[in-house]
Amino acid sequence: MAQDVPTIKVLVACHKPTVVPDSDLYLPVQLGAVSAEPIFGMQPDNEGENISDRNFSFCELSAQYWGWKNLGPEVDYVGLCHYRRYFCFDGRNHLRNDHAQIEIPRLTPTSAVQLRLSDDALITERVTGCDLVVPVRWDVRHVPTPLGPKPTIRSHMVAYDLLNAEDFDTLERLCERLQPEYAPYVSAYLDGYMYQGYNCYIARRDLFDRLCAFEFDVLQAFDAQFNYEGLSAARQRIVGYLGEVLISAFTMKLEDEGGLRIDRWPLTFFQDTPSPEQLVAEWNAGVADMGVPSPTLAQRARAFLLPPGSRRLDLARTCVQQAKARVGKGDR
Repeated sequence: MAQDVPTIKVLVACHKPTVVPDSDLYLPVQLGAVSAEPIFGMQPDNEGENISDRNFSFCELSAQYWGWKNLGPEVDYVGLCHYRRYFCFDGRNHLRNDHAQIEIPRLTPTSAVQLRLSDDALITERVTGCDLVVPVRWDVRHVPTPLGPKPTIRSHMVAYDLLNAEDFDTLERLCERLQPEYAPYVSAYLDGYMYQGYNCYIARRDLFDRLCAFEFDVLQAFDAQFNYEGLSAARQRIVGYLGEVLISAFTMKLEDEGGLRIDRWPLTFFQDTPSPEQLVAEWNAGVADMGVPSPTLAQRARAFLLPPGSRRLDLARTCVQQAKARVGKGDR
């Protein structure tokens, strides 16, 4: 008798109409739907028990919360990704950027197929072969910020001026009070240099529930006491940024506990994510579909001469950053 295939549902956090790989494993979720026009074909995050009205700060985590409170018990694995970022399970040696992501010009049906983002059999095999899928980590010490490379994740994130040291202090205090078993891992992650982040993962259902219980206990307490008055929209997204810290600390704790298989796969990053209507209009106008180009000679030469993680690449980035600083440009 054939064994039942575990059910997987990967929530795709979206704030606009966009192409999604053609697979029933993905469920596009419209973020902040409580205050926006409905997007056809997407699950609004304001149905059932939800925090849609806090999306301005929780970002993609309002989709995660919706899934936690509303997905049925028949779902065995729950994941979260973004409209630009998907896990790539094809196992090929793609060129990656300095955030360990496979950077692609455009998400289209063609590029999704070429990267096997809609290959249900492959995704199911990779996901059900482990307990948790998280992104490949990258070393912040080799990546520029507006204030130069930084030695820790804490200083790296602060350098982008999207949160500050006091925000991290508050997060750590809340973890110590509300979730003390995770508190050492939050501090260790912030004081380390291998970045995970992104709020992207696919987890066995019991681990997903455990992650949500931990994260939202801390993040909702942070949100309740944080003063948003007068802050820019980017700065108001602070809870989403802190969620990136907590999922990373959660992963560290699971690794420390042992007994689980945690697999790391690279994320894609699509620079352009057109709507289905835009693609249809382009098709009708005879504009060619833009898929995944082969690496150009220049890209191959760059990868050979300046390998990821090499001192040569660090030196080249430092020189570029210093040159930009001299002409008064930032490097965000």
